[in-house]
Amino acid sequence: MGRWWEIRRSRIGVMILSGMANNWNKKVRRMAVRILVAVGLATVGGCTDPSTVVGFDEADPGARIRAIQQASGQEDRQSLGKLIEALDSDDPAVRFLAVRALEKRTGQTFGYEHFASRSDREAAMKSWQDWFERTKS
Repeated sequence: MGRWWEIRRSRIGVMILSGMANNWNKKVRRMAVRILVAVGLATVGGCTDPSTVVGFDEADPGARIRAIQQASGQEDRQSLGKLIEALDSDDPAVRFLAVRALEKRTGQTFGYEHFASRSDREAAMKSWQDWFERTKS
């Protein structure tokens, strides 16, 4: 059934064990806690921390947000272009952080508001794209 089912099944198991950890029977509680600790320790070594994934093109909004946070402190032109592209995100948090990062780096917003209607955002994005083209070295 694939990776999705494995993750789903393991989450259900953890929920059941968590419920058992609150059981009135002391032996059941103790056993459940031991299993949860053992499972937790066994998985720590083989998993990658999702909070370390960074990328503007990642499906995970957290990874995109981390990319924006990194780009806000950089000086390169490529990350400026990626920040401008992020203004078109479906996620309002990504849009908000992108325009704040652009403002931090350039001192400008071109009237872009992350909560504005799509047509208003598109007009401001056009201003950003025009500015980006004009400032090419």
